[in-house]
Amino acid sequence: DCEARWAITAVLPDSSLPAQRHSLKWHDLKCHGFQHNGGIRCWRGMAINGQQVVLDILPEPQLAELNWSSALQVALLLNALPDQLIVADLLASVGLCGRLSNVEWAGRQILLDVAHNLQSIDYLAAYLERDRFGTAAALKAQNAAERRKRSAGESEQRSCTIAIFAVMEDKNIEAMLLRLLPFFQKWYFPQLNNCARAAAPAELKLSMERLIDQQDSRISKQDSAKASGSFLTPAGLSSDSRVEFSKNIQLKVMKSVEESLQDAVQHSHHNDKIVVFGSFYTVGEAIEYLNASQ
Repeated sequence: DCEARWAITAVLPDSSLPAQRHSLKWHDLKCHGFQHNGGIRCWRGMAINGQQVVLDILPEPQLAELNWSSALQVALLLNALPDQLIVADLLASVGLCGRLSNVEWAGRQILLDVAHNLQSIDYLAAYLERDRFGTAAALKAQNAAERRKRSAGESEQRSCTIAIFAVMEDKNIEAMLLRLLPFFQKWYFPQLNNCARAAAPAELKLSMERLIDQQDSRISKQDSAKASGSFLTPAGLSSDSRVEFSKNIQLKVMKSVEESLQDAVQHSHHNDKIVVFGSFYTVGEAIEYLNASQ
């Protein structure tokens, strides 16, 4: 019984343990995880006898490291952990349909992601930052060049990132929206089909409007924002990752994910990106429509 309790608390992160674990006298043991040393990724876990196990030289996993680490720890506790070569192959090859899945449709790049909670939203935000800017230094150079062009009266068609977002109403919606607010210039809030748990699109739009007003008010008080351009650091990103924020964000309530995709393609350019996220239901409806229309 003690070993079973130890195993459960060793595998699950604190945030996912039931509240009653304290009354059961369970102890939280952070005994597993990935580490990065000099660009080399390794995984450390703990066997049931307390012995540490290390797997070295592992590739970047396609799925979240925390999920992989928990799965490897469970396998270790069950005495079923594969060897290093098999684990490396699994990390590099195993993915999830709709998890950072890039597809091309109607001449547009569409990113499908099942991010549906704060942790997965952080993961998506980090991906979008790398995808758009590469490094923080490159981002700052790009913003400076664009400000110079605006000062000189020059203009060019800047790529736009478009969000199609539907989520369950029991999620921390405003926190999720805030994390990704700076990355998108246009948001669609579609109604999901046959999903009673989904948040109402009109309510999502109101939440976004409040957030935009709050961020605009906060930024206007910052001395750095009085120069040329306002900047916002999204929560969950590094402090030197500054993403340009504009309050001129378009918000639209839509009848369906299908209608959102159609409208997004019709009112976008070839270098724009469309990101569908917020729920497995949201991405599922997008995949169903995209497959049927090919």
